[in-house]
Amino acid sequence: MWSVGIMIAMGYAMYKVSNVYDNENNRMGWLWALAFGMGYLVGPVMHQLAEFEPMILISAVGYTAIMFGSFSAVALFSKRRSYLFVGGIISSTLSCLFWYSTLSWMFGYRMGGDFGLVYLLTGLFVACLYVIYDTQMIIEDAERGNKDVPTHTMKLFMDMFDLFVKIVQILIKLNEDKDRKKKRDD
Repeated sequence: MWSVGIMIAMGYAMYKVSNVYDNENNRMGWLWALAFGMGYLVGPVMHQLAEFEPMILISAVGYTAIMFGSFSAVALFSKRRSYLFVGGIISSTLSCLFWYSTLSWMFGYRMGGDFGLVYLLTGLFVACLYVIYDTQMIIEDAERGNKDVPTHTMKLFMDMFDLFVKIVQILIKLNEDKDRKKKRDD
């Protein structure tokens, strides 16, 4: 029940961060509240993971920093608006992922084996494209005079958080597959 309440509060916090009529200090406070809510939702899983496989978290933080920095640099140093077409690829890929998830839920198909890893890697691909797309959109907005720091910060923070969660999921899946293969070989 707490999770549902936190998710509703996070939706409200996102609305308050995007409210350009409020002063910037209040909006940054709402951004902190949003970050706390996101951490609250994934905190127990990360704590449990840190207890049993701490190297996964260390690796995930490193991979996230490298990937976020690299894709942000690609967006920053490319020609103006050259990667905005990525929005179409993102929406098409998300539509395919949505329909796959919905149909597998309705018909009882489990995402196991290699296809589960493909699904996770596709989600990681979309998260990387989001970093590029949002960075280019922020640059374009700033060049047009919209220097809305809290909203732009929220977009990049959510992209980085999503990238981190996707990387953790993939590392967990790869670790499970490695353990399963090791047990089979023994």
